[in-house]
Amino acid sequence: MALDIHKELDDISRRLLELTDIDDTQEDALHHRLSTISAQLRAQKTCRAAIEELKQTRPVRRMTFNLKKLLDGSEASEARWSKLQTLEFNSLIFCLLSFSTLMTVPGDQFDWLLQNVTKYLEMQGFSLNLTESTAMKRTIDKIPRQENSHAFLKRYLKRELDMAVKSDNGGEDEPPQKRCRVECRLKVQVTHI
Repeated sequence: MALDIHKELDDISRRLLELTDIDDTQEDALHHRLSTISAQLRAQKTCRAAIEELKQTRPVRRMTFNLKKLLDGSEASEARWSKLQTLEFNSLIFCLLSFSTLMTVPGDQFDWLLQNVTKYLEMQGFSLNLTESTAMKRTIDKIPRQENSHAFLKRYLKRELDMAVKSDNGGEDEPPQKRCRVECRLKVQVTHI
């Protein structure tokens, strides 16, 4: 597949040489698109290496460092942190573990990451549950309880609770209806006594 893409890029390069009547707007649009693809390749290279590493180990030091920098209260860190909070939770954890410092990832790669990391992980078939390790839980437990970390911690705790409920129900997301009805009747009987 990479060879096919390489050939297509060679064709595009040749076709670009043939352009004679291109205006600045079209040229800027082409440049932007090519820059976006370049940023995608750099971001995917990091993601690909991270997936291989995460299959073997959990580099929680990166996560600790990223959280420390992202939660330092500066304007730049607040901006990046709020954008990262929009990601699906496993994608957010993946980003915290994958990049040595999310604060210095170039803007174009960071933007690509925000828009595509969840889809990229799905397409790569990466489904490693990143929040199950003890070291990860300890790292998250050490996050300072401050205003800019509350939303993240709530999401983490909700995920933990959902996983515990799912585990208690034999892998089902919701408890069986029959059990719910029995519990509801017991609550009603207790309140009338």
